[in-house]
Amino acid sequence: MGLMERRLLPVKVGEALRRLAEAGPAPVYLVVGPETYLRRGFIDRLARHALGDGPEASLGLHRLEEADHHLSQVEEILRTPPLFGGRRLVVVREWEPLTVKAQAVVQRAVEALAKVLPFITEDTCLVFDMTAVEKQNPAARLLQEHALTVECQSLGPRETANWLVRRARERGSPMTSAAAALLASAVPGDLQQLERELDKVLLYAGPGRPVDTAEVEAVVSGSGQWRIFDLLDAVGEGRTGAALKVLHHLLATGEPPLRILTMLARHMRQLLQVKAMAERGYPPAEIRRRLKVHSFVAKKLQAQAGRLDSGRIAQGLTACCETDLAIKTGKLPPGLAVEMLVAGLVTTGRAKAQQPAGRS
Repeated sequence: MGLMERRLLPVKVGEALRRLAEAGPAPVYLVVGPETYLRRGFIDRLARHALGDGPEASLGLHRLEEADHHLSQVEEILRTPPLFGGRRLVVVREWEPLTVKAQAVVQRAVEALAKVLPFITEDTCLVFDMTAVEKQNPAARLLQEHALTVECQSLGPRETANWLVRRARERGSPMTSAAAALLASAVPGDLQQLERELDKVLLYAGPGRPVDTAEVEAVVSGSGQWRIFDLLDAVGEGRTGAALKVLHHLLATGEPPLRILTMLARHMRQLLQVKAMAERGYPPAEIRRRLKVHSFVAKKLQAQAGRLDSGRIAQGLTACCETDLAIKTGKLPPGLAVEMLVAGLVTTGRAKAQQPAGRS
């Protein structure tokens, strides 16, 4: 019987870990997706399961960062019996032939896989760690016929909150779903950044103590997207000093100017979406569903959109684009450009508010 005679359906990380615990490592894995944290976390768990935690474990682990198109290094490893016996785990990162359409490259890759796969034994595990693969690539399809594909896609809002609850429970602290949703919305970014913030929240709460929204607010309410809401509140109310104070706080706490600009532009786009849906008569619950954001964020967006008109929001988004261009073309340094943007948004709002009725 061959290595595997039927195509395995792709699974998510949780299911892959369950199978690992119940049946041990599969012979071949394709771990693929944009969420680097999930990919690395799964491969680390796989390595511990396959090789153990002892001092000899590293002898069985082979990481190949730039494997050649013929997989000659992989073939050499698989052909050579391990010096001290035991299982081997071979991890091939970002193998280029799986990402292209060039026929000559793909054909060599198909031949390389066909040559290497028969050397997989019960004591060997081969892993391809990929951000993405070309779906119509014959080499990728051949690999998927023999590999358990573990999908590591970015998580949606609800999945992210559930993930935080599980991570907190694994650390011995119960976390409410409301606290998890607040943390996920207050700290946008990848899971690695979220885990760092979760560690801070758990440290603040104390070992084993339950975590609710109060603990999350105490730790992260002064960072990231949550402060962007404060910034836009100050802009919308024409409070120049308060807006610049929030901006300076963000910069002082390490938020890069370009990230602040990106969050501002994203925020303006979301406000336009909320405004358009509200004008069409969508109820708040439907607006929240279409935005695909946490309820905390949706409520803040709807409140801010209610205080601003569409024209002003559009002006703000245009100003963000112009600021981005000024930074990228070197006309203004990032920090100064973002500060001028914020001051300009406040000034535009004041001018519009002071404009006599009947004028456009």
